[in-house]
Amino acid sequence: MDYDSRLELSFYSNISTINEAHRVYLVQHIETKKIYIKKILSVYNLSVYQRLKDRPVYGIPRIYCLHEENNELTVIEEYISGSTLEEILENSGAISETDTEKYLLELCDIVHKLHTETVPIIHRDIKPSNIIITSHGHVALIDLNAARPNTHKKEDTVLLGTKGYAAPEQYGFGSSDITADIYAIGMLINTMLCGKFLSEPISDSRFTPIIRRCTMLDPKERFRSVSELRSAILRNISTPSRTPAAATRRDFLPPGFRSGHPLHMLLATPVYLFLLWICLTLNIKDLTAGALWYTRILFLLMFFSAVACITNYLNIQSIMPLCRSSQKPVKLVGVLALTACLVAVLFFVMLLGVIVVFDYSIP
Repeated sequence: MDYDSRLELSFYSNISTINEAHRVYLVQHIETKKIYIKKILSVYNLSVYQRLKDRPVYGIPRIYCLHEENNELTVIEEYISGSTLEEILENSGAISETDTEKYLLELCDIVHKLHTETVPIIHRDIKPSNIIITSHGHVALIDLNAARPNTHKKEDTVLLGTKGYAAPEQYGFGSSDITADIYAIGMLINTMLCGKFLSEPISDSRFTPIIRRCTMLDPKERFRSVSELRSAILRNISTPSRTPAAATRRDFLPPGFRSGHPLHMLLATPVYLFLLWICLTLNIKDLTAGALWYTRILFLLMFFSAVACITNYLNIQSIMPLCRSSQKPVKLVGVLALTACLVAVLFFVMLLGVIVVFDYSIP
């Protein structure tokens, strides 16, 4: 195994250093020219990496090569393009409740797959810098050097994790199990909504009860599984915010601009300009100037209402029960129905206004 893995490792050439202190590098395969990440770990659990190499988990970088030598593990893994949650928080501040919900549901799906392995894998270091939001807006969970199988030891012998996100039992107060990851997710939710790490749960969010239960000192009082936590988040989506303070200024930015991601804004800008151009150049025969501008504005609102429904702007999908379904076909029907209803209402208002207010007779 050592000779084979050493030979395989020789096919990856260093391109640049990502983090010298943690020995993380960007490498390229000399034959395929594809880009990968190389990590040299001194603290790791080989069985975790080997199992993830043999059975890849969607949402976690795929592992292509492992080489263990001199009590160090060299890992070649998939390169995932995007920004970490830590970078997003530093650049843009607090994350909206809508985006928080979306990211959490995807994160729960990933962690659930780890926890439901034949021997459950505990990540033990879930934090903003270990979560990447890809260029397509999806979640990836990285850095499993602190992960270990859930072997039900009396207490953790190696103290790993990040202060503030690591559960108390990870500091020698007991044996960490899957609820340690649930504790970290609770602290993560608080950080996403506050825009920075705070040890106390945010008080004006509908997420507060979820955060409090996730971060109970006694592991038995937390959610017992990530599936249970995910169900609580889904129920939370259908519950209106109890105070206006829960909404942030970024919630009111147009879809495509709320995340602050340059690529999203770059793609959204020409779409909005095109829709604006269509509406402003709309011309209907025999309409007065006032009626024409009224019609153009209503058409613009129809276009925006369709975009708002599809992107769940300001959680608008919550008004249609079908949109809250966990089944994608049912949710799609709900989104289409909501879009059709809003567009139809605006179209009716437009016709009514043109006919009644501006006294226009339809030929």
